[in-house]
Amino acid sequence: MWVANPGFRLKVPDFCAAKVRGYSGGELGLGSLPEDLRVASGADGNLSFEAIVEVVERLGPETLLDVKAGPCAMVAAVEPDIRAKIRDTLRLAPNPERLHFFDAKTEAAI
Repeated sequence: MWVANPGFRLKVPDFCAAKVRGYSGGELGLGSLPEDLRVASGADGNLSFEAIVEVVERLGPETLLDVKAGPCAMVAAVEPDIRAKIRDTLRLAPNPERLHFFDAKTEAAI
């Protein structure tokens, strides 16, 4: 299953797609917590996306990155050794085990 929004596209693993297979309520939303996003490796393939860094906040044990992926704004909590700067383009990957799906209209969890 692909999740797509203008400027944002992500292939969701089959086991995730099974969670929402019976859903017929309309548009789906996809969410991930900041600690469940990481800088992608080559092994992440389609389960990654490009994001532009807008804010960098170094907090010691982690670095918070406010990023924009197409029209979607999000925060990633990454390892402190990631040396991202404002306007850098990074490839991020969510933890597929921790993806959250919700009804885009009502915001109810699915």
